[in-house]
Amino acid sequence: MSDVFISYARSTAKRAQQVAEALRRLGYEVWRDDELPAHRSYTDVIAERLRAAKAVVVIWPAEAVKSEWVQSEADGARADHKLVQLSIDGAPLPTPFDRIQRADLVGWSGDVDAPGWRKVVASIRDLAGVAGLASTPSPSKRPGTAAPLLAVPPLTTSPAIRISPISPTVAALAALGETDRAKDWMRRALLIDLDNNVMHYNFACTLAVWLGDPEAPLAMLGPAWSRTPAAW
Repeated sequence: MSDVFISYARSTAKRAQQVAEALRRLGYEVWRDDELPAHRSYTDVIAERLRAAKAVVVIWPAEAVKSEWVQSEADGARADHKLVQLSIDGAPLPTPFDRIQRADLVGWSGDVDAPGWRKVVASIRDLAGVAGLASTPSPSKRPGTAAPLLAVPPLTTSPAIRISPISPTVAALAALGETDRAKDWMRRALLIDLDNNVMHYNFACTLAVWLGDPEAPLAMLGPAWSRTPAAW
């Protein structure tokens, strides 16, 4: 199952590839129709991938506004409340998509700090979660264990929260076998302070050392690397 499905018109294939690569660098699984298998019906595969995706990114140029395929895919995503719209030429959207917010990527060159792109990433994070933190089964607990070994109060989403104590708490949860709780704390902390490079590093260490996940640490470090000056 992919995290993100990308819908686009043929004229924007290069832009769709650019968006897909940027999202993959963040650790998301991305699908677009250049990956259609030769032995499957086009419509069946599209419908299957649309249903499975957690977020559907629709790239709207003027050509896509006239495309029945793009409109159909966008309408399915809208009905499932997982539509993320990108405008790349400022063309007005057809009804009812003109009633939904869209990210402005007119002239976007791949800058990860561009306001429009950050808006896209924030929407995908809300729908698909933080990249690299898919839920995995927790190790079996000892018979008779009625409650987690470590009691932790719920994490508030207030911007005023101090993020610094969260990293060791996440590591403690992971060490005690509370895998899902550790990953949930990571997700929620990153929603509050996505640009905290130290926290990205600490969470990556937890994923590698305590959770034994070889791929997630690289996805976790990707955004931090992209913000680190090359001279470092």
